[in-house]
Amino acid sequence: MGHKLKDFKDKNETDLRRLLQESSEEIRDLRRRVAQQDLKNVRAIRLARVKVAQLKTLLGEMASKIKGN
Repeated sequence: MGHKLKDFKDKNETDLRRLLQESSEEIRDLRRRVAQQDLKNVRAIRLARVKVAQLKTLLGEMASKIKGN
């Protein structure tokens, strides 16, 4: 769960998009588990949201580099 931004920088766009999809599904599952009072570590939601934000940032940077060239 504790991914660093540098862990994602060596991935290509396809891998980043796949990770983004998986992370979004993970957030959905975590929220469902909170609603059912099944999740003990609610901080996991925050960590997953940070991961999604990092992935979106990298994808945006890739898109801007492509447009800039």
